[in-house]
Amino acid sequence: MAISDLVTAVFPITEAKLESAVEFTYATLKANAIARAKRALYRTATVPDEDDIPEVAQYWIADRAVLFLIPVAKDFYMVKERLADSKENANINYYDKVAELDGLKTELEAACKAGLDDALDAIDASSAPEAVKSAPAVSTAGLLVDPTQRAFARGPR
Repeated sequence: MAISDLVTAVFPITEAKLESAVEFTYATLKANAIARAKRALYRTATVPDEDDIPEVAQYWIADRAVLFLIPVAKDFYMVKERLADSKENANINYYDKVAELDGLKTELEAACKAGLDDALDAIDASSAPEAVKSAPAVSTAGLLVDPTQRAFARGPR
């Protein structure tokens, strides 16, 4: 399943309303949110194709992308939707979508925090080489020096 479809599955009704909005282009906002979520997980500018991202990581990315889209949805509902109305001595209360989005945000933040380690493990496992090849020895001033051991001796940078 595509990450875009996973985002849609999290809040389909809200997304349908956002897609029909004429004030902004939701498709661009959604694509940017997914790209931000991918970079947040991979922590590099280089992100693999969606087909190469493990399923666990795709779900994490989708949840994180929705977190980026929730403020847009809240703004939309606060401007476009009524929360209450009063006509002829009758009070009508509407479903509070902003409060529900706040609840969804809390739920997704917890899910992203809990699932981050699994997503990171999945992308590390998927990017590991099939077999580690030993680097050939390199001569430095007549001495054979393994570049891998030199790198380990320097430590992380």
